[in-house]
Amino acid sequence: MSRFEGPLKSSHGSAPEFKVGKQNALSYYRELWKIAVADARAGWTAHKLATTIPGPLLGFLASALVTRGLHNVAQVLQAITISILVFLALIGITFLASMVRSPRLLNDQKDEAIRSLQKPPQTQLEEQRRQIVIGAILVHGEDARVILRHLCAVGRIQQGHSRIPMDWDDARRLLGELKQDGIVDVERVSGRTLPGMDKASSGVYESISAKHIWSIVPEMKEAVSEIVSA
Repeated sequence: MSRFEGPLKSSHGSAPEFKVGKQNALSYYRELWKIAVADARAGWTAHKLATTIPGPLLGFLASALVTRGLHNVAQVLQAITISILVFLALIGITFLASMVRSPRLLNDQKDEAIRSLQKPPQTQLEEQRRQIVIGAILVHGEDARVILRHLCAVGRIQQGHSRIPMDWDDARRLLGELKQDGIVDVERVSGRTLPGMDKASSGVYESISAKHIWSIVPEMKEAVSEIVSA
């Protein structure tokens, strides 16, 4: 390796990072600009516009009527100009104030967006179910997480027939322990018996041919899904 190889790589790699940082900064200030404009516009209601724009002009006309009548056209135009300049100055001051406020407003918007995405606080019962699942995985090991994740994905498995990510003997033991924990349940579908069998033989054959279908207890599904996918 050349002793110049490291510096060359770092110098080439800095350009994209600079571009990304510049793009992020431009995006940030663009957002601030939009928020400031929206905040400034919100501050100028129709009533405020109607009273601010002609304010100096109306004051001049009222003063002229009270004192010595209307002034000449040049003075009227001057009052109109002053009205417009005062209005523009007020708009500029409002926008500057909104620009000062915009970082806080942007943070408030982001906080609100985050809060809208967050799940509501868990109830005591939901937390208890989470702790049951966590405790079961700690006691029975990661294989318990594997079989529960598989059950979350497929919904239900039939003993000895469904394809699972572990040996069925291990799965049967785990499922039995998880059933005792109240996390999974099993549905036993009786098998058929053959005609002509005596009672003892029929019982044995029925037991062998019975189907055992495992699934997550409905009340525990949300807690299991949250824990095994973490």
